[in-house]
Amino acid sequence: MFTTLEIVKDPVTTATAAQMLDISRWAVLKAISTGRLTAESFGRDYAIEREEVERYRRERKLTGPRKRRPAQDAQTGA
Repeated sequence: MFTTLEIVKDPVTTATAAQMLDISRWAVLKAISTGRLTAESFGRDYAIEREEVERYRRERKLTGPRKRRPAQDAQTGA
């Protein structure tokens, strides 16, 4: 029988993935829950393939930062 870490090649934790992506651990968990980042459950944490983290980083750079909506600009006075 295989464990999750034997199935996932070169696994990283959500904390390590967050450091690699320069985002919070909660943002990594949200990306996993919405299906934008694939991971295998490993106890209370997840095991993510390093290549999957790199793919997610490339995908995020292609989309760029989110733009603020005009309604937000009017409320903040910017």
